[in-house]
Amino acid sequence: MTAKRTNPPESRCQLQFADGRRCALPAHPQGNGLCYPHAHSPHRKLRPSDLIRELASPSGAPSDTLVPAAKIHRVLAKLPIALADGTISQDQFRAMNSICYVMLQCSRLSTADHA
Repeated sequence: MTAKRTNPPESRCQLQFADGRRCALPAHPQGNGLCYPHAHSPHRKLRPSDLIRELASPSGAPSDTLVPAAKIHRVLAKLPIALADGTISQDQFRAMNSICYVMLQCSRLSTADHA
């Protein structure tokens, strides 16, 4: 019988995927908490479809399901980066920013109704 070796969490790569999972590779000594592949991989350029997909309800969810506020805040944080990179136009930035704030307001009102 072999015992599983348990490494302290700080010895693992600190990269967290969008679905909440974490990379299981060991952290590289010069990787600032990341494994070698994640510390040295080129960053993929953000695409407009990434932002839209994050604001969409999960597939199979009822149409009245609200997008979690954390996801909306993530998109709001990415919007200035997308604008600066030229991924989205100024008009798209304004529209998505407005949509995010409306979605947050709906989320707050829904939470208040259920309290």
